[in-house]
Amino acid sequence: MSNGIRQHGGWRLLWVAVFTLWFSCGEATEQATSEKPVLERVSEALLSDGGECEQSEDCASGVCQMGLCRSLLDSDQAWMEKAVAIRVRGYIRQDPAVGDELFGSQISALNDGDPYGQGRFIAFAGHLGDSRALPVLKEWSNSPIERISVLCHLARTRLRDRSSYATTRGLLQHRSVAVQLDAMDALSLVLHDAGAVDDVLVFLQSDDHRLRQRAVNTLGALEPVPSRVSAALESMLENESDGFLRGDILRALGR
Repeated sequence: MSNGIRQHGGWRLLWVAVFTLWFSCGEATEQATSEKPVLERVSEALLSDGGECEQSEDCASGVCQMGLCRSLLDSDQAWMEKAVAIRVRGYIRQDPAVGDELFGSQISALNDGDPYGQGRFIAFAGHLGDSRALPVLKEWSNSPIERISVLCHLARTRLRDRSSYATTRGLLQHRSVAVQLDAMDALSLVLHDAGAVDDVLVFLQSDDHRLRQRAVNTLGALEPVPSRVSAALESMLENESDGFLRGDILRALGR
């Protein structure tokens, strides 16, 4: 077992306590791990490097898990909450009982767990899009740990919980650019309902390229695009020299 796996052993045990579901994901050419509890499979998939696969030979690590290449051992890779949520959503469509057990009584095992692992589950739940996660997310929103509280509000906004919209709008002014980006992403699903169009519009003038680009893409997804947004994007196009961002602006304007 690698040092990286041992380091997070605590939260992985918590995931196993929650996901005590057993089913085959229909990936006959995947490595022979279909008898593992699904939580363990999900946690391993979250260590993916993002590459898709059909069999272990497709991956540099030699491990294909839930259709995603596992990272090389001890490598520092981003987590894959969204990608894994998409796959688990498919499993729930095939068997609704999977969701019932996922958000059943065993979820309380995460209450006093490692904040890092708890945070991974919160983000996963938000992307999963299952409203059965809302009761526990509302409870955890009161956590004294800022990371947990912030992630809960973002997840609740993705699940269209109106009572979280104001807090998520406030996170657009967070000291962390990463949180600002995540807040914009969460609000993109409910921008009109949350009354956040003008909050995002100001980011078109941000000094941070990442925030400007996220704002362009978020506002461009509105249907229809409000006239004041179109006017701001047209003005931005006249003064923007970055070719990639100009391309995003043109797409946002429907050109």
